[in-house]
Amino acid sequence: MTLSTKAFEALGKVTARGRKMPALQQVILPFPLETESEEYVRSVARKAFPEIVRSLKEPGRASVEIS
Repeated sequence: MTLSTKAFEALGKVTARGRKMPALQQVILPFPLETESEEYVRSVARKAFPEIVRSLKEPGRASVEIS
């Protein structure tokens, strides 16, 4: 499982295939985060956390985008 922002989703897929892990799950976060408020980034992290845990517990799950 890997975390990526939306801007790097395609690069993550290409890299995973190149490393012979085409089914690598991604949790896709909004982009950009660095210009957002700490409160917003924390809210994204709270939304993403359950998906991160599910991805670690359930190999083979599809990638998921957090909005």
